[in-house]
Amino acid sequence: MALFSASSLRQAPYLRLVALLILSLVGMHFLDDLLRHLPLPESIYTTTPTLDFVKGLNGRRILSIGFLGLICVVLDRWRGVDLRHLPAEARALLIAAIGLQTYSLGLLDYNHYFNNWMIADRLLLVGLGILAIGRPLFIPLFLIDLVMMTGQLRQPQLIGYDHVHKFIFPHILSLAWCFLAVNCFIRIRKPYGLLVPLVMAPLSLWYIAAGIGKLEMDWPNYNNLYNLFAAAVDEGWLEGWSARSKQFLADMLELSPKPLLWLTILIEIAFPILLFTNRTTAIVVSLSLMLFHLVVYLFSGILFWQWSLLEVVFIYFLLFRKEAVAQLFTWRSRLTYWLLLLLLPLAVHIGKLAWYDCGFINSYTFYLVDKQGEETELDATYFSPYDTGFTS
Repeated sequence: MALFSASSLRQAPYLRLVALLILSLVGMHFLDDLLRHLPLPESIYTTTPTLDFVKGLNGRRILSIGFLGLICVVLDRWRGVDLRHLPAEARALLIAAIGLQTYSLGLLDYNHYFNNWMIADRLLLVGLGILAIGRPLFIPLFLIDLVMMTGQLRQPQLIGYDHVHKFIFPHILSLAWCFLAVNCFIRIRKPYGLLVPLVMAPLSLWYIAAGIGKLEMDWPNYNNLYNLFAAAVDEGWLEGWSARSKQFLADMLELSPKPLLWLTILIEIAFPILLFTNRTTAIVVSLSLMLFHLVVYLFSGILFWQWSLLEVVFIYFLLFRKEAVAQLFTWRSRLTYWLLLLLLPLAVHIGKLAWYDCGFINSYTFYLVDKQGEETELDATYFSPYDTGFTS
């Protein structure tokens, strides 16, 4: 006897929702596995990564991508999901997630390592981004091109491309697509209203994983936040500020290190769990996370601006579109959100953004020497898109 028959799923809406979410996570796991195996060796990327990527495909990759593309076309023709079908808040968050990645990679600086502007790749990414926004069931095609472009930016491995905190966007988009795809077969009432907790769950989980990682390494008892601030100032952060102002910030870190460390863990673990409790709590949590990012930026110069922009979109609807977000704070939304927080780590790898801030600083200065022998000091941004590697 089948564990869940079709009739039992029809008679139990919450059981149907759980089945939909579990199958979505299973699909997300396989899609994530495919995306992780797409990047090719450095020798493949020479002039135009898109063409080089196609030439470097093996049988398994061709079969996987072809089958995935066929699924996208069939589902779109059968159960086509138009952007206009989605609630305004879900539409805005998906546009933000796709748009941020398109902007980040489409407007990269000239790649000196490969000596190429990669114009064709940028245009293809923009085109697929527009397609994914208009027809969300084509999101995997956008993700394949996104991973292909970031894959060639991982070379040379000596420096690498800062992509750890950007994994959240493939997670968000692949989960949203799997949910829409599985919903073509397991239909639930008003499914698109669940896209907002679906988008916010991976973001929240990265916060929670960071907090857990800090607890595992006994971060509050051993880390020294002053080292982070001192390293940032040594590298030129807050250069325009007076010495007195910078000393004031340093004294704040030295006078209350333990409370700040424990407050950080509280914000990262407890606050995201409460996000969909009710509208007031969601506003407090979202604004607290925004303030948290601003404080981190003030003391270190580190700004997860892409995460922050997603939160800005969410906060906008919470504050100014009360009617639109009324459906977010139901038991269906909470069940979706909390179940994803529990099960997402089983489907994909969630990085733990936790480390010790030590007092040792590696500092390098690069100069450009022209034919006349005159030297010009190079800022780290000169090495974009590898600039983070040159400053870490």
